[in-house]
Amino acid sequence: MHGLKLNAFEAAMLLTFMAQTFLVSSIQNCDDNSPVTKTKYGEARGTIMKSRKGKLFAAFKGLPYAEPPIGELRFRAPKEIVKWSGIRNATEEPPVCIQQDFLFNRSPTVEGSEDCLYINVYSPKQFCRPRKIAKLVPVLVFIHYGAFIAGDSRSDIIGPEYLMDNDVVVVTFNYRLGVMGFLSTYDDEAPGNWAFKDQVAALKWIQNNILFFGGNKKKITIAGQSAGAGSVHHHVLSPSSKGLFQSAITMSGTALGLWAKPATNENFIVTNITALSVGCNRSDTKSMVECLRNVPAIDLVNAVNVFRQFLKSEPLMPYSPAIEQKSEKNPEPFITEDPINIIRKGNFHNVPWIIGVVSNEGILRGAPFVRQEDLLDKINSDFDTIKSLIGLSLSIDPSKVDWLWSHVKDFYFNSENTINSTNSITGLVNLYSDRAFLYPAYQTIKLHKRMGHKHIFVYNFDYKGKYSYGDLFAATPNEVDYEWGVSHCDDLLYLLYSPGRFSKYQLPDLDLKVSEYMVSLFLNFITYRDPTPKQLFGEKQLWEELPDEQLYLNEEDFHFLDISGSFEKGFYHVNITNGFYTPRMKFWENKPLLENKYFNNLTSIK
Repeated sequence: MHGLKLNAFEAAMLLTFMAQTFLVSSIQNCDDNSPVTKTKYGEARGTIMKSRKGKLFAAFKGLPYAEPPIGELRFRAPKEIVKWSGIRNATEEPPVCIQQDFLFNRSPTVEGSEDCLYINVYSPKQFCRPRKIAKLVPVLVFIHYGAFIAGDSRSDIIGPEYLMDNDVVVVTFNYRLGVMGFLSTYDDEAPGNWAFKDQVAALKWIQNNILFFGGNKKKITIAGQSAGAGSVHHHVLSPSSKGLFQSAITMSGTALGLWAKPATNENFIVTNITALSVGCNRSDTKSMVECLRNVPAIDLVNAVNVFRQFLKSEPLMPYSPAIEQKSEKNPEPFITEDPINIIRKGNFHNVPWIIGVVSNEGILRGAPFVRQEDLLDKINSDFDTIKSLIGLSLSIDPSKVDWLWSHVKDFYFNSENTINSTNSITGLVNLYSDRAFLYPAYQTIKLHKRMGHKHIFVYNFDYKGKYSYGDLFAATPNEVDYEWGVSHCDDLLYLLYSPGRFSKYQLPDLDLKVSEYMVSLFLNFITYRDPTPKQLFGEKQLWEELPDEQLYLNEEDFHFLDISGSFEKGFYHVNITNGFYTPRMKFWENKPLLENKYFNNLTSIK
């Protein structure tokens, strides 16, 4: 038999054909309820789900992406899993990572398991059909919210049904939380950032396995909300994540938020207090960590109660990201310097990026502070409590904290010292919005653009639908006479199906239209790297990226997509506008904050 000679084009076509044929044969034994797929580690049997519009798709839940981080693997980087034999059952929700969920509960119990590093993959149904050559589709990887202390990937919380009306693979997963995800000794014994390293392990698993599910590993978008969004930004900055994704979406969170930035000395202090609270020797970090590895998980998670300083609703988030040192024992650190320095050096992954916020992010904490009577009494009896709750001491020289607080009170509360009016509630919500979410987003956008980041799209979500996470964050049936706005997490209601959060959950017609619009924007971005691409919209693009090659992004050039309206009032609008909360952003921009020191006369430090 003579050797077959192919030119470059023919060889490429043959390889494509072989890959696609391999894809089709990878999901085997499909029937109406139980598709089977290969993975790098073994075979797995999933189940069939229906999208919002009735399209069938395959769901593989609870696939392990790393060895259980228990025993000697606690406080260590995730370890690659070993192959399994037989067909693994992938039809049930995985266990959540061990946690106390203070976001939606006043006095939460410890729930979940240390054995929790599992991934869920949702694949279009047509990939189950044998002998049909199919095109690889884009992949959306969604990283769950939860303030780094709570949350999970269950399909009734972050369900894929809205997205799966389309040809896309959706992936969700769990990652370690709280003390298990972030405890650090600032040395090689426990360098920290376990949660982020779990996420990197999940992204590597996706690179190695997504072909089996019909996904294109060269078209991966990572997305997240709140803590998930902060995580996504850290991946944009970390060399550990290089090549693992091609575009990013951050909803209400960036790595410049005070809650997402790596701490300095505070982490080691927190670790020492944790060790003391569970009876571990603190004479040296090696023996301390060895002891902590043997403490029952429930006791370690309960140790967060040592740090609670505001009644039962506002625990501190003591376990935070850490700056690591590269060493022989820690060869792949996730964060090695302050995020602002990474950006100033231009050492970020310059990928297309959607950055979004909602209009009343601060309802996250404003709702419980106002609607829970004991918390409101606490604030009104000592109004300066707010000063510590918003972390002013983290942003300015200690000698200037009171000076800054007096300016904050004047600007947000008109110098009032109680929360007892519509204006004061609005001031509280706006203050928390700006400190935790809006100003960090504003800084992130301006700094990345100034350092040459291309293809950034910004949105503001101000549509008030039938459902709202604000009622869940309040954690009380008690009402107050106040018209609450669009809460932190509310934009998620239109992208991910969440019947586990709301009873009798079904979007009314207007909310459904908003949802279909949001899904279409995100699917366009996942597919084309542009939410309103010229391939579909021609020259009449609605949502354009921010301009390039400007040292300073002026307010008139700071344009964004604004989605507004009200279910009760029966309308929604979509507009391009500019001026991103300008008076409030200028208030913080003009103060001598530590996070502002690089924004005046900014130069690259390459």
